[in-house]
Amino acid sequence: MRNLLLTLALAVPFVSQTPPPAPHPGTAPVSITGPIAVGLDEADLWAKYEKDIKADPRSSIPHFRIAELYFQQHNYQSAANEFSEALNEDLQPRWIEVWSHVNIGKIFDITAQRDRAINEYHQAQRTKDNTRGALDEAETYLAVPYPRAEK
Repeated sequence: MRNLLLTLALAVPFVSQTPPPAPHPGTAPVSITGPIAVGLDEADLWAKYEKDIKADPRSSIPHFRIAELYFQQHNYQSAANEFSEALNEDLQPRWIEVWSHVNIGKIFDITAQRDRAINEYHQAQRTKDNTRGALDEAETYLAVPYPRAEK
């Protein structure tokens, strides 16, 4: 099992999140991460994702979604750990791998660990999966670091 040890500065604020793409016909609205749980507050989302993990411990998607919640809360250490856990599980849907690497790269950029961020963006490129522009985003952040918010 891949164990990603991360030392992160947790005081850096969140800048922005990629806007959600348009929903597919006949499905619930989706974000980069998958279906949006419409009508659920944050506490309900946590409970849902924890329940999903208990129901299918090998599923990557609930770990990925929990990571997004942590990221939105500026809890970068926990977000990175959950993105890493998503990489350790079934990698379904397939885009989990590329977007986990891109998001871990963003976290490293936010926390001023540029060399580690570059490594994650390169790992994203190795997947050759450009789902919803993931490789384009990795290429962008290879050229220019993911921005840190000004205080």
